[in-house]
Amino acid sequence: MALRPSKDTLLFGGLFVFGLLLIVSAYAVSVMVRDQLLHDDAMALAERWSRAAGPVVAEAERPTQMAAAAFALRETARRDGVQELKIMRPDGAIMVEQRVGAEGGLRPGRHEAAIDDYVLSKVASGSVHIETAAADDEGRGTVLTITAPVVIANGEAGIVRVTVDQSRLATLLSDGLGLIATGTAVTAWLGFFIPTFIGYRRMKERVAAENRMHPI
Repeated sequence: MALRPSKDTLLFGGLFVFGLLLIVSAYAVSVMVRDQLLHDDAMALAERWSRAAGPVVAEAERPTQMAAAAFALRETARRDGVQELKIMRPDGAIMVEQRVGAEGGLRPGRHEAAIDDYVLSKVASGSVHIETAAADDEGRGTVLTITAPVVIANGEAGIVRVTVDQSRLATLLSDGLGLIATGTAVTAWLGFFIPTFIGYRRMKERVAAENRMHPI
């Protein structure tokens, strides 16, 4: 005859499983919140560079003025941690570009297209395209390549493409939200477990006392 688990085993086993579910659920929520915050940061970056690239696009037909406008973007690129910046014509031909460690900073670009037709058509419709890649060969970190439309008052249009390392922000959010989620889940579990345990112990003590007073 198979042994049935005791009530104690069922109760505390159920509480243990409940605690695990709380922690897993809290962690899943923290991941979703982190991803949303990272996406919002990427969209804010796209909007900022869409505006910042406007003066360069406006001077597309005047190389000297365009170079001066591009030069003025160096501080913004440094502040945002941009690893690579490309400002392009609507057909994807590069007007100016900047690469990390490139001597001279921003410089005139090549004339060939820098992005594929799918991204071009997406950006032409006014959408922002975001690509994600690992920051190193071991798959650690997060590098974003953001491609956004640039439209200025006179109707001129262009494309801006920035590559930024989002690893530090992602790590900070993961650690912070993970700690908050775990702490919240454990606190909620203890808030449920402690009263349940106390109530169960009191019930067992009361039953034991009644059995002593009225033995069978």
